Amino acid sequence: MLTRRHLGKLVALGLVLGSAGCAYHRARREAFYNESLRALPAMRVFAIHQIRKPTEADLQAIMDTRPMIDHVSYERVNFRWSNVCTVVAGPPPCQPWFFFDNRPRR
Repeated sequence: MLTRRHLGKLVALGLVLGSAGCAYHRARREAFYNESLRALPAMRVFAIHQIRKPTEADLQAIMDTRPMIDHVSYERVNFRWSNVCTVVAGPPPCQPWFFFDNRPRR
């Protein structure tokens, strides 16, 4: 029979397991992003070689600004420089797969 004491123990156990899961996920995510940041110089070189007819402002944006880094289920990493380009790479160690030009068409 489920009493209040048993219910309290179950709730406490659930809270402990939930907080441990959140800490594990946070540590995994931080390690993933740190490994992705180590590949940033290679992604910059890839972007500069792939972009067609780059302007000085485009090159400056790629070299000087930090891209927005996001992932898709930890299987694909997107390095996105706003209004310039996006480099899609595999999971760390981040080998580049695709390049997308985000500049508005002229």
